[in-house]
Amino acid sequence: MPKKREKRVFSVIFLTLVIFALGLVPYSGSVPSLHAQAYPTKGIQLIVSFPPGGVTDIVGRLVSNYLSKKWGQPISVVNKPGAGGVTGVVFALQSKNDGYTMLVHVTSTGTTSPAIEKKLPYKWDDPTLIAQTNVSPLVFFVKADSPWKNLKDVTEDVKKDPTRFSYGTSAPGGPSTFAISSLLDSAGVDPNKVARIVLQGGAPIVAAVAGGHVSFAAQNLSEVLPLIEAKKIRGLAVTTATRVKQLPDIPTGKEAGFGAFDLVGYNGIVGPPQLPEYVIKKWDEGVREALKDPNFVAEMEKVGVFAAYLGPDDFKAVQKERYESALKLAEKLGLRK
Repeated sequence: MPKKREKRVFSVIFLTLVIFALGLVPYSGSVPSLHAQAYPTKGIQLIVSFPPGGVTDIVGRLVSNYLSKKWGQPISVVNKPGAGGVTGVVFALQSKNDGYTMLVHVTSTGTTSPAIEKKLPYKWDDPTLIAQTNVSPLVFFVKADSPWKNLKDVTEDVKKDPTRFSYGTSAPGGPSTFAISSLLDSAGVDPNKVARIVLQGGAPIVAAVAGGHVSFAAQNLSEVLPLIEAKKIRGLAVTTATRVKQLPDIPTGKEAGFGAFDLVGYNGIVGPPQLPEYVIKKWDEGVREALKDPNFVAEMEKVGVFAAYLGPDDFKAVQKERYESALKLAEKLGLRK
């Protein structure tokens, strides 16, 4: 090759390398960035869109404690209740998508509220879905001194005059809304005639039933267990296919004669749209490892939730099924607004 041509080729190569080094042209190759290798390098906010004490808060704190120790960075649970969980979800989805603001998703904000509320400011698939952490049975419960001893007692009374009764729920599309509406519909009662009282989270709902402010509710096992054990409320049925070991004397919905009472709640870790792959991978691997740890699983079961891992692809596929099923049910029951 002539010397002049060699010099020209060398100059072009050198100039190209300089341009890439200075970042003047974006590089689209597969070499991981320094940020990808280092994440996380500072504290993380884990948003819970309900007050402390509910199942989402409990799960968030279990996950944050485990991963804080594993990653060597603080993960702070930040409660942002409001609008049936919408406030916290919107805050998380509008945050910078760098992995330092994440969200604990739950049944209501994840699939049932999007199925009920046409004007919700986000869609079920807007978040980056990373990993499902657990499932949680719902428990139908009443005040401890209620004359109702079983689901049949409840439905027969409500059927006489539905407008006299009310139920508590954490959101217009909360799990209590769907579970109770399905139960009442199967008993021949129009669920829309029973007053729906929206309270901000599971703990206030349980307290409202215990205090006689609402007639009944259906909330996650972890939220009702302490007050059932304290004999402040009475459980009448669980939504699982078999009885739960924490409440062996309480029948399943099917055993009680109401197979429609079968909605099981869930939680999962999600983030803002378009999270980088390295963030998704880090959280997915962290959750998967936690749910293989016998001590972590035991801690979950102690508070009434059960490990049920799903990775990003499976979590999204299952969420799609849940949303479509909830949408059909909402339309059938006249709940979609």
